[in-house]
Amino acid sequence: MHVYSIAENKWTQLPSAPGSPRGGTCFVALSSVLLRFGGFSGEELGESLEVFNPTANQWSSRPFSHGPGNRSVAALVPHPYLSTKVVLLFGEKSPSSDGHNAAGNFWSDIWIYDYPKDTWELAELENAHLLVDGGVGWTAAAVNNKTKEIIVWGGLNNRNERIGNAWKLTLN
Repeated sequence: MHVYSIAENKWTQLPSAPGSPRGGTCFVALSSVLLRFGGFSGEELGESLEVFNPTANQWSSRPFSHGPGNRSVAALVPHPYLSTKVVLLFGEKSPSSDGHNAAGNFWSDIWIYDYPKDTWELAELENAHLLVDGGVGWTAAAVNNKTKEIIVWGGLNNRNERIGNAWKLTLN
């Protein structure tokens, strides 16, 4: 990871994250830290959340035994109501033997992580019926701060079909 200084017009390399190098990981800024979850390094990764503290210029790891399964190409966004929580959406459960040419199997679950308590809980959604049957991966998400909805768009389903529509998800 690198940081760019506009004032100095210079890039500086930061400490490397813990664990193996990976692709398909997800990041989110929460308060004064950066959180990283999952990814792919020959297998789907998870079982911990990595935290980068820019003030201390160091990484720490938060392993867990209860929470989301290992995954890559998921979405991780700030919670629309609570500034101490983040929301993890979907992701790839197991890769395709054809790599990027075909979809693997995807998760259809959504998890909420409480940073101060270091706990995960499975989300309950008001409009869960809108989710694609069988899971979604390779998707993007963002929070609409005005409506307090999570907007999810694009991606692939388990049949390797592109998802062209967007959903608005509302947390209970």
